This record gives sequence, C-alpha cells and structure tokens, in this order.
Amino acid sequence: MNFAATKKQDAPPPKKPMTAPTVERARRTSVPLECPLDDGVFLMYEKETDTVYAQWSKTPQTTALAWLKPLVAIPEHKYKVNGGRQNLFTKAVEEGKYYKGWIRFICIVNEYPSKLMLLENFAAAAAPDVQLLLLIPSGVAAGEASAAAAAATAAGGGGGGAESTCVAVALDLYNKLYDLKNVFAVAAVPCSSKLIPTQQPITPHKFLQMGTGEGDAASIHLKKT
Repeated sequence: MNFAATKKQDAPPPKKPMTAPTVERARRTSVPLECPLDDGVFLMYEKETDTVYAQWSKTPQTTALAWLKPLVAIPEHKYKVNGGRQNLFTKAVEEGKYYKGWIRFICIVNEYPSKLMLLENFAAAAAPDVQLLLLIPSGVAAGEASAAAAAATAAGGGGGGAESTCVAVALDLYNKLYDLKNVFAVAAVPCSSKLIPTQQPITPHKFLQMGTGEGDAASIHLKKT
C-alpha cells in the first residue's frame, strides 16, 4: 500500500501592523545650539539717534545684537509696515531705557514663540554691553523642567512653594540658539551687575524685582507650538 508523503508547510510569517508614516520633527531643547541666521526679528541699536528697535526681516541683519527665530508663522505685515522697523525706545541710553528695549524685544516671544540668539556685534553697532539672565527651575536644565513647575511659576509672582524652586542662569554664549520654552522670566542688566545671584535659589518675585532695579526684567509666557 502506497502512502503519499505529506510535507508540512511552513507557517506564513505574521503580518506587520500597518502604521502611519513618521514625520521628522525638530527636537525642542534648551541646550544652546548652532544655527545659521535666517528670517525673523532682529534687535538693532542705532547710535546716531540712540534708538533701540526691532527689525523684522527675511534676511540676516549683520549688525544685530540679538535674533529671535520664530517657531510660528509671522504675519506678512510685520515685514512690510515701516519696512519692518519697530522702534522700541529713542534716547535709549541717555534716558536709561536701553535695557528696557532688550526686554521689550525678548518679550516678543510671548506673542510669537521664538528661540533667542545673542550676537557678538556690540562693538560694530557701538552698543553698550548687556548681561542676560534667565530664570529656570532649580536642579534641572532649562529644557527638562516639568510642565507643572512651569505652570506654577510662569506668572512670575505667585506666593506658592514653587517660588523657591528657581535659579538664575546667564545667557552668555554668542551665536547659539536658546530655546525659552521653560524659562519663567528674563532680566537684562549691565555686565557689571552682581545683584542677581546665579545658580542659587531665588523666587520669581525677587528675580523680577532685582532685574527691574538694575535694568529691566519681565515674565515669559511662551505659548505651546
């Protein structure tokens, strides 16, 4: 009696689940990064008129003191009205408003979320030097702060326990892009100022008070992008 040999068929490989194609996204980090200048808004100082102004431009400004790289779409009129020039203060140094100009410029991020770069053009622009200080959560890098801590202290003056969880750090690297997503406040003061302690616990209220006394300071309320 002949028996037909049977061959065990291999089990078919399991089907891979269908997945949507991934999208490359730029990683948000507060570690300063190198980045070529591009479009955005630039902080300018005009010595002849002692004027601090913001220049919205789609091309780099070679004598700018700082640059905000937008993370959101900027309305076209920003680049067109008055040639993109937005005066912040005239007689800025003469009337002690130079540092206020810096803070007003940086606070543009509250309306148009952006990253910040300090540019090494002070000598070329004949502009006074500035010391920028950022208020971040204590014990962690600015880019690793928890959302809860940010929500608790972003108002910059509440009386909760979170006020003791902050430290001031210097924004002291030129031509590096800083992400401000977990920065609670910023101060602009003279380079000679030692009033605000760095890397030591400080409340947002005290930071703003000291910064305003030495130059100027303001809270940062960066919208999610």
